[in-house]
Amino acid sequence: MKPIDRLKEYISSNKLFVIERMPGVLHTIHHPGTSTVMGLKDQGYSWKNIFVGMHNDQIIITFSEDLMIELGERILKEEKAKPDYYESMIEKWKGYDKAYKEICQKIESLNLKELSNQELKEIYSEFNVIYSQAWEVTLTTNNISYYTDNVYTPKILKKYGEDGLKDFLILATPTTKTFIKKEEEDLFKLAIKKKQGKDISKELEDHANKYHWLKNNYRDVIRLDEKYFLDHINNIKNPEKELEKLENELLELKEAQRRIKDKFSDEEVTQVKLIRLATTLQDDRKKNNLMGDYYLLTFIKEIERRTDYNYRELCYTTIEEMKRILDGEKVSDMKDRLDYCVKMVNWDCNQNLGGEEAKEMFDILENIDQVKEDITEVKGAIASPGKVKGVARIVLDVSKVKVFNKGDILISSMTRPEFIPLMKIAKAIVTDEGGITCHAAIVSRELGIPCVIGTKIATKIFKDDDLVEVDANKGVVKKI
Repeated sequence: MKPIDRLKEYISSNKLFVIERMPGVLHTIHHPGTSTVMGLKDQGYSWKNIFVGMHNDQIIITFSEDLMIELGERILKEEKAKPDYYESMIEKWKGYDKAYKEICQKIESLNLKELSNQELKEIYSEFNVIYSQAWEVTLTTNNISYYTDNVYTPKILKKYGEDGLKDFLILATPTTKTFIKKEEEDLFKLAIKKKQGKDISKELEDHANKYHWLKNNYRDVIRLDEKYFLDHINNIKNPEKELEKLENELLELKEAQRRIKDKFSDEEVTQVKLIRLATTLQDDRKKNNLMGDYYLLTFIKEIERRTDYNYRELCYTTIEEMKRILDGEKVSDMKDRLDYCVKMVNWDCNQNLGGEEAKEMFDILENIDQVKEDITEVKGAIASPGKVKGVARIVLDVSKVKVFNKGDILISSMTRPEFIPLMKIAKAIVTDEGGITCHAAIVSRELGIPCVIGTKIATKIFKDDDLVEVDANKGVVKKI
């Protein structure tokens, strides 16, 4: 069957789709794209089919939401039958995560410019094997997230009402700090020492080395240096107060959870446990992803330096093609992918297409979620309750944002760490995709602002400067 026919068959056989849009290139999307299907197959949680379209270094990813829900329900059944089922999966993954951190440290210790092509190929190959393993189990968080949003929270809302759902979300919030909060905490402590007149130069260097990857994505990477973090320290007006606020937030969460812990049934508490574990695991996944993007694109920069291929061409190579290039072979397939590219992965194939065929498939992917122009209201899942009005700002690529004012409503396909500065001044957050464990959900609850996720079409319905109302008590966003 031709690839385009596979895509059409896939679309006709599914009712609900996840459509994620973000900056990205083929080389960095390879591991999550392949791991979703191939990596999870033996564990029984394969996503079966995934299509990634690429144009102008922007990617659009689609997979079956129906299947996500089915797999999430399966995890709950397994957990009910065998408590700690999901924790045991995570414990096994921690071995891969440890190996991943070690290979990252190994790369940090090397000067890539001094390596021979064969040595560079070996470390590049080793990194890719381990990075792939680090992705696999973490992708099951999507299953738990989409099942919760589509099946479980509606049941909770119906049974307990809005206040009951708020309590459910509180109970489902992990008491462990996200990597964003950990970095903030470390920075506040450095700011206090600097304020006391202590020399923080060594600690600042360590901080930069520990968190240099914070602003990366599937397309752009930058190594944040000491000056970047020092500038942030200098802008913290009252670090003692900020640190106290951070610590109090955690204490207040634990106290709130203590008060409501007996409110829910055994099964509901089991689902709460799964959400907590998945939220923490997804945070680990995002951290590893940001680090992985940095090292993959750093390899590309080094390979560009020592070959005749330009950086963008290398961004559209596969892992195997990159190895061949380091062996001195000529590879030209990537040239067909530079304008339009589609990655198609299912159980029996892993293809990367370019040219006119990729353009046709990309156009189909881009239009899966076409909507009528007269729609002025969307519904989604409740990630963080509240009700506000504000001016809409549609943000698909942070690097292209020209205007975003304090109190604006952030509307995006999905958020990532580079969105944090905008999220901190937004009055509310609305996304097309994502579930209760997604980045937007986690950060909105930390910030205490309303958030509606999984609307599917918010970025297509609303326009910049629209006045919108976000009712995150009901999961409704409308133009007013």
